[in-house]
Amino acid sequence: MAAKHDILVHNVGKFVVAQNEDENSRIDTLYSRGIQNGVELEILHEKLLPKYEPLARTHERFLWSSNTAISDSKAIEKAMRIEFEKLGGKIMLSKK
Repeated sequence: MAAKHDILVHNVGKFVVAQNEDENSRIDTLYSRGIQNGVELEILHEKLLPKYEPLARTHERFLWSSNTAISDSKAIEKAMRIEFEKLGGKIMLSKK
C-alpha cells in the first residue's frame, strides 16, 4: 500500500524489553506468536541492548524486530480510502 501510493516508510526496527522475570517470560510468548505470523524476530541478551537503545534497560534479554517500520498513518488511511472507493465502496460519516 505505501509503495503504491508513494508513502514514505522508515525502517526503524522495534524492541520489547522486560522489567522483571514475569515480563521476561512473556518475551517467549511474543516471540512464538511473531514467528507463527511470519515476523523476523530475535531474542537477544541484555548486554546487546545499548547497541539499539543506550538508555533502555531490560531484565536479562529483549525481543528485537529488525524489519519493523513506521509511516504516516493519515497517508495510509487516505490511500486505503482511495483503494476502497475505487472498488466501489462508500464511506459514510455522520456527526452527532
